[in-house]
Amino acid sequence: MENLNNFYWILVLYLLAVFLWFAIVYFLNIQFYDLFDIFIFLIPIFSFFIALANLNKPLSPENEKFIFLQNYSSSFSVILMPILIYLADKDFDETFLLTILLSTGFGMLAFLDFWTSDETFDIAKHLKSIFQTISIGLILFGLKFFFRDSIDRKRRRQVPQQGKDFEGEGILVGEILL
Repeated sequence: MENLNNFYWILVLYLLAVFLWFAIVYFLNIQFYDLFDIFIFLIPIFSFFIALANLNKPLSPENEKFIFLQNYSSSFSVILMPILIYLADKDFDETFLLTILLSTGFGMLAFLDFWTSDETFDIAKHLKSIFQTISIGLILFGLKFFFRDSIDRKRRRQVPQQGKDFEGEGILVGEILL
């Protein structure tokens, strides 16, 4: 990275993104029922730290172009989430609906074009990447909630009052931090 000032701004952006991800998961009250939930939670954090670890390493224009041409997460969230809302019954969990809305919102933020100078263009690219990464994490949680709740509803219809529904105790992100 040519500009040391940009390096520090991008470093701050990624650190803020990690805190933002923790805050989103905390305020959505997302509970971790299994290792898959923890894995989904860690994907954006690992992505941010991989980006941080590679900040001062050169990236060829061809690789940079490939990364941005292959990143369809924003389009995916804008298409997928309204479909899930349409398919969702009215009794879906509030967390599911908020997750869908936030995912779509971050996906749409990634569509914003930041018209900056050449010196600060790197910052704009990393900001888009952060929005896309958070959107993908929320998409994964939304899909997990959707299918978990769908399976749970189907089980209740098939075998009423037998067995235990998937309403066990989960672990909150606040408990992990403590």
